[in-house]
Amino acid sequence: NLLWTAGAAQSDIRGTITIPSSGKFYMECTVGSTTNASSAVSFGLAASTVALNSSNAVSGLYQLYASSSGYLSLNGTNVSSSLGVWTAGDTLQIAVDVDNTKMWLGKNGTWYDSAGGSTGNPSTGANATSTASMVGLFPFSNCYSNNATWNMGQRSFVYAAPTVQASGVSFSNIQSSQVEAYWSNGNGASRAVFIKQV
Repeated sequence: NLLWTAGAAQSDIRGTITIPSSGKFYMECTVGSTTNASSAVSFGLAASTVALNSSNAVSGLYQLYASSSGYLSLNGTNVSSSLGVWTAGDTLQIAVDVDNTKMWLGKNGTWYDSAGGSTGNPSTGANATSTASMVGLFPFSNCYSNNATWNMGQRSFVYAAPTVQASGVSFSNIQSSQVEAYWSNGNGASRAVFIKQV
């Protein structure tokens, strides 16, 4: 149970497992309530140096943040303040491609680019929200008199995790009983290779 409820003061929660040095990762945060319009719920990734009473525009913090409007805040800078407010039931999203140094933040299936536009696409690798390294950062949320539930994969996601197929398949050293196959991995946990005899 990753339900988190904040009291009547700015308060934060930080995960205990960092983004590792390779791989692709996806996580969600469902907004449970937005009873205080001064600060609804934020979701993002933060360095260990980010204080647990931080709200917005803090160095080392990459997040979607709602107050009177929705903000995209990247490493100390609010790059957009026109993302609308969060409402109960909204799903905030993070997708990280460590190997290609890309991270996307999204809400309800809309992925944001680095200017707060809606052209981000983690499935194709296009228009990342940030190209800063996320290695070593922790999941992070801020609340004020509200609650949220994190989903790190312990149950079904609201939105499907971004899917990238393997690509660039090629073959070499073809012999009568063996062949070498090469490809670039997609973002699945494993690969399946099917060979048909002709």
